[in-house]
This record gives sequence, structure tokens and C-alpha cells, in this order.
Amino acid sequence: MTFRQFAFKNIIRNKSIYSAYFLSSAFSVMIFFTFASFMFHPEVENTPLKNAVKNGMLAAEIIIFIFSFLFVLYSVGTFLKARNNEFGTYMILGISKKQLSGLIFMENMIIGVCSIIAGIFMGFVFLKLFLLMAAKLLMIHSLSFYFPGKAICLTSISFFILFFCISAFTIGFIRVNKIIELLKGSRKPKKEPKASTILSMLAGILLLGGYFLAYTANGHTLTMLILPVILIVTVGTFFFFSQLSIFFIGVLKKNRKFYMKRTNILWISDLSYRIKDNAQILFLVSIVSAVAFTSVATLYLWDSQIKNVAEEELIYAFNYFPEKEDKNIEKNLKKLESLLDEKNIPYEKVKITAIGQKNNETDKFNSYSIMKLSEYNHIANVLDFEKIRMKDDEAFIVPQFNDSTSQSLERSLLRENEIVFKESAIKIDLKGLGEKIIVPRGLLGPLIVVNDAIFSKVENLGQKEYFYGYVISNWEKTLNIALKIKNDKDFSGIFWSMSEGYYENKQMSGLTLFIGFFIGVIFFIAAGSFLYFRFYADLSQERDKYRNMTKVGMTQEELKRAVTVQMAVLFFIPYVIAFIHTAFALKPLQMLFSTSIVFPILKVLIGFLIVQVIYFLILRYQYIKNLLRYIG
Repeated sequence: MTFRQFAFKNIIRNKSIYSAYFLSSAFSVMIFFTFASFMFHPEVENTPLKNAVKNGMLAAEIIIFIFSFLFVLYSVGTFLKARNNEFGTYMILGISKKQLSGLIFMENMIIGVCSIIAGIFMGFVFLKLFLLMAAKLLMIHSLSFYFPGKAICLTSISFFILFFCISAFTIGFIRVNKIIELLKGSRKPKKEPKASTILSMLAGILLLGGYFLAYTANGHTLTMLILPVILIVTVGTFFFFSQLSIFFIGVLKKNRKFYMKRTNILWISDLSYRIKDNAQILFLVSIVSAVAFTSVATLYLWDSQIKNVAEEELIYAFNYFPEKEDKNIEKNLKKLESLLDEKNIPYEKVKITAIGQKNNETDKFNSYSIMKLSEYNHIANVLDFEKIRMKDDEAFIVPQFNDSTSQSLERSLLRENEIVFKESAIKIDLKGLGEKIIVPRGLLGPLIVVNDAIFSKVENLGQKEYFYGYVISNWEKTLNIALKIKNDKDFSGIFWSMSEGYYENKQMSGLTLFIGFFIGVIFFIAAGSFLYFRFYADLSQERDKYRNMTKVGMTQEELKRAVTVQMAVLFFIPYVIAFIHTAFALKPLQMLFSTSIVFPILKVLIGFLIVQVIYFLILRYQYIKNLLRYIG
């Protein structure tokens, strides 16, 4: 047997441990390759998003490469630690340290090269599907299939360098150990884990404090609190796994009735050792998962809210604000309406006639625009909100923002109680604030609604302005009309369309979601792989322990129950912590949206949970099968 064949057989023999690592690495290579294929696609050059696509994909490639480097480095270190006993045996049989280093280097490079080949192959197989998905998310014409030579070269060279560097680093890990240390490996007797009461309390205080700050953050404090909250929660999470969880298990042990019930003594007594040994990896999985959940949920949430944001900000499908004293208003309106009629698109038109007025008594809030009540109530009827009723000398203020926390100007004006218009000496009493905005932000503000009779008295005493809005139920289908008007040089005045801004934002959101989703999935798979490594790294010890337990009368059902509970605790606690972190991290986003964000976030988290449960069931099945085969 040659040295190369020996290395290859070693990989085959340890396939249970290496499989998750190999699949995770191959998946990272596949995503890196597909992003590169998209970045180098010749038809992307012809899209308006070419710069955004290239910059976004390049940033994603860098993130994937750095994360893959850390993932592979950590994984290889874990494998070497799990195989210490095996390496010690090789050295007793006469293998030199140089040969052992060469063996490890060769094993790592074989797995690395196989991961590169498998990743590029899988990426090539699914490339057409990937391009269809990308084109749909970016709302562009479909991208044709092509042979991505540049992407293959970039991916191959990048990951070959990555695996070569890490293989060289890992040689240093084994050289510092002596044979006796290698043989002892993980069989060294362990002291019973004990938790520090102070650090356990600190963990609880840090986590609760971080959650409290995140929950109570508002628009003024959010920016200032982001970094401190992340730091506090991260440190709290570390102490949760290294101290508080051990402390909690100690409390369970003191509850003798629960501790001695059935097989509880078996999994509880062992759990403290497992958590103590794996505190770092459980902490790592929690943080990586929280980053993945938060990123994907944020991007999905933002994408799902773009339509609502467009409707809230622009209100109307078409917003037309003519220039003052424009003679072409009717001509422009007919042009716009004829285009809608040609496409058989039904619409409702609203109009605001605003008169500029000045305050006679104070310089504060010196100028306003006023509109008549009948036009306001017509708009309220079209937009389906409450109409205003008021006496002849009363007036209402139209808000410039739907968010009540941003209506400080209107509330200050309301506290003035009354206004005397300079041009007409008419006094009106301010009685309240309207329900919603009726013109896009920045137009005609502050806007005051007065009775029609008062409006007719001042109609010719101030500068007159007009605004026209078109309410269309299927406004997403009006993009072509909006572009025609926008490109019409004879169409004077300000023209804003809901569809144009919506599609621009949707394309950028689609690109970000596309990149963020796959990076989030890489993080998620890597986190699951970390747990997989740990379970299989400890498998040899677990085999001996459970074989001894079966000799003293433990049944297979009791063994399965004990193993399942212990695995479930270790497997799901990091994800429960990550879910809680994500929920509090996303809470401040509610301030940005008028609709509830709970349902979109739950959809993302439940999606991850379903995948995680399936992953757990597969892992549990293989793990118990492996245990029972050894026990016999």
C-alpha cells in the first residue's frame, strides 16, 4: 500500500466524521461558484443593475471565502483532536512525525480537492436553475445558460489556496504533542464540572439586560445601542453555556426525585460534562445561527414590506404636482388618462386645490396651505378612511407623517389653538389632526382643512397650487405608462409613480435577499456541521459507556430514550438561544413598518426550525444505529 492509498483509506474509514465537513465545504464551494458564475455572466453587463450585481457578488464571495477559511480551520482542528489516539498508535508502530504530518496534509488536501470538484460539479448542474431564480428575484429577463470558465478558474484557485494553507497550518497542531499525550487523547479522567455562581448570575444579568435594551430601543437610541447590545448579549451567551447551563444542571441533580427517575440520572450526569466540553462550540453555533436567522429574516422582512412602504409613502399610483400657473395641466391630465384608458386600467382621480396663506399674529408657523373640506372628504372616501365633520370656523391639520412620533410639527401647531390669516383676517380654531397623510411627504405642508365657505372667501387671496392623485388597484401593472410619462419631454410639472420606485427597490431588495439567503444558509449548515462533528468526535467514548450500561441491564429502548434526550438538549439549546436573540434583534425593526412584522419573522424562523428538526432526526437515526451496531 502506498502512502497516498493509506491516506485515502483513512478518509474512507473516518467517513462518518468527515461526511458533514465534506458536504459543508462542497456546499460553500458550490455557492461561491454560482455567485461567480452570475457575476461573470455576459448578459448581466446589459442590465441596469450590472454594477450593483458585481459589487454585491464580490462582497458575497469575500464573506464566503473568509467564513469558509474559519470553518475549515476549526473543523480540521476538531478532527485532529478526535483522532489523537489513532495518531499515537501510528507513532508507536514507527511512523515518524514528518510522515504523520505528510499523512494529515495529504488527507486534508484530498478532501479539499474532492470538495472543490464536487462543489463546482453541483454548481454546474444547478446553474440554470440558479440563473432562473436570480432573474426572477431581480425582475430581469431570463439569463441564458453558458459555460462559466472564469468562475471555474476563480473558484478552483481560491479554494485550492484555502485548503493548502489550512493543511499546512494543521501540521503544526500535531507536532507539539507527545506520543503519550496522543494516546491519552480524550480518555483522560475529567473532573466534575463546577459552575461559578457569580459568573452564572452575570450570564443571566447580561442576557436579560441586553434583551431589555433591545426591546426598549427607539428611533433616538437605536443607533447608539446596537454595538453595546451585541457585545453584552455575546458575552452573556458565552457565560450561559460555560457557567449558567452547568449551574442549572447542578440544580437538577439536587432535585433527587427528578434526578433518580428512570434514565434521568444517566443523561443528566453526563450532560454537564458534554456541555462543559462543548461550551465553545455551542456558543459558536448560537452566535452563527443568530446571525443567519437575523440576516435572512431582515432581508425577507424588508422585501415583503416594499409594497406597503411604496403605498404609504406615495399614496397614489400616479402623483402629479403641476408647476405654478402651468397652462398645460388639462393637456397633461388627458395624456395620462388616455394611456390608462388604452390599457383598460380603471382609476379614481382626486384633486387638491391649495391656497397659500400667512399667519397674521406670529412668525411661528408663518405660512400654510389650506384646502377645502369637500375635497378632503372625497379623498377620505376614495382612500377609505374617516371623513371630517366640523363647524364653519373650525379647521383640521393634515399630518405629513402617518407615524405619530414624527408629527411633532403638527402637534406644536395644534397647541396654538387658533390662526388668523393675514390676507383675509379670518380666524379659525384648530380642532384636531387628520387620520392619515393625503399627499406625498414634502408637498403642500403644513396643510390645513377648512370649511368650503371659508375657502371660497380666501380662494383669490393667495397663491394657488394643485395636486392630482390617481388611485389604481393594480398599480404594479402601470410601470410602462409611468415610464412613458417620465420620458415625455412635453409633460411639465412633478410626476411620481408608485410602480417605478417599487420596481427599483424590489430589484435591489431581490439582489440583497438572493445574496443574503445563500450566505445565511451557509452559516446555518456550518452551524449544524459543528454539532455533527462534536457528536461523532465523542462517539467512541459513548460506545464504551453505553455498552457497559447494557451489560448491567439497560434495555435498548432506555438507551434510545437517554441518547435522544441528551442529543436533543445539546442540539436544540443553541437554536433556542439563537431564536430568542433573533426575536429581540428584530424587535426594533417594527418601528420602521406600520404593519406587524411578527408573521414574516415567524415564517422564516419556522422554516429554519423545520430544517433543523429534519437534520436532528437524521443525525439521531445514524448516531443510534452506530451505537447499537457497536454494542451488538
